[in-house]
Amino acid sequence: RRDVPIPHNGYLKVYQLSRPLLVDDQGWLYDLILIDEAQDINPVTHSLLVSQPGTKLLVGDRHQHIYSFNFCCNALNMHHPYQEGRTLSLTTSFRMGEEVAEAVNR
Repeated sequence: RRDVPIPHNGYLKVYQLSRPLLVDDQGWLYDLILIDEAQDINPVTHSLLVSQPGTKLLVGDRHQHIYSFNFCCNALNMHHPYQEGRTLSLTTSFRMGEEVAEAVNR
């Protein structure tokens, strides 16, 4: 008998097909699910997260969608069944100083 290793995307798909409900260690459903780097989310993870009850908060930069080669999608541009929310823009960066931001924006 020979074992065939299953890659990350394989076991993630198996998990998604089981239609799990994400709960905390007490068995409670989450009120809010934060999806960071939503511009580069894999479709299986996206499906898993949007199928959960509760509020979803997507965070990302639609201009930094760089993982399409890995079949990732830009969830920020997709229509969502929970899209009664709104878009908020972050206007301040805490990752770099003012000098770097000015050079980038020229």
